[in-house]
Amino acid sequence: SAKLDLCVSDPGGDTDLYLAATLKDFIRVYRGDVRLASAIEDGRLTVDGAPKLIRRLERWFNFGVVERTDPAESAPARRPVARTAQSR
Repeated sequence: SAKLDLCVSDPGGDTDLYLAATLKDFIRVYRGDVRLASAIEDGRLTVDGAPKLIRRLERWFNFGVVERTDPAESAPARRPVARTAQSR
């Protein structure tokens, strides 16, 4: 079974997939403000690794749960994410 560990520094050992982005862009992708595919396409998120692992990335982050979670009452309202047939 595959195991996902997300590290901000190199713990040693083999690394199968590298992600690089600003913290601001990582947060935007994780919250669903920016689609993962769009962030990769426009260079806000750089992903390096085997293509089969890159294709699994969206499932590992479990974006659907975050998108269905309402913002905290004290948080500013999120803008709705524009969805197109191509970005799904």
